[in-house]
Amino acid sequence: MKTEVTATLEQTQALARELAKEIAGRHTVVTLKGELGSGKTTFAKAFVEATGVLQQIVSPTYVLMNQYQTPTQQQLYHLDLYRLEDLKEVLDIGIKEILSEANAIVLIEWPEKIETFLPAETISVQFEVLNETTRKITVN
Repeated sequence: MKTEVTATLEQTQALARELAKEIAGRHTVVTLKGELGSGKTTFAKAFVEATGVLQQIVSPTYVLMNQYQTPTQQQLYHLDLYRLEDLKEVLDIGIKEILSEANAIVLIEWPEKIETFLPAETISVQFEVLNETTRKITVN
C-alpha cells in the first residue's frame, strides 16, 4: 500500500504516470474510487497518456467506455460507470470478457457498481479530498 498527499494536478498526474510505468505490459485492472471532483479523471488521463497512447484521451462519462491501443499493441479500456443505471448496460459492452482479456489494462472509475465482477488482484486507487486543492491518494 502506498499513500501520497498531492497538492497540485501535476502531483496527481505524476502519481498516475508512476503507476502506469509499474504495470506496463501486464494484464491489470485498476479501480479509481472517490467522490466527484476528487481527481479520478485527472489521474485516469495521465495514466492513459503514460502508457504511450497517442489518441486524444477523453472521459467516457457519457459513452461508458473508451478503448485505446498502446504502442506495444496492448489494449487499454477506460470505463467511467458514474452514469451507469442498469448492470445490463455494462454486461452488454462485455465487461466479463474485458476483465479477463489477456494482456489488457482496464481502468475503471466508479467501480462500486460492478465490484462482484472484479478480479481479486485488482489494484485499487482511493481518492480523498482534504481541501480544495489537496488530495490523499492511496494505492492498494
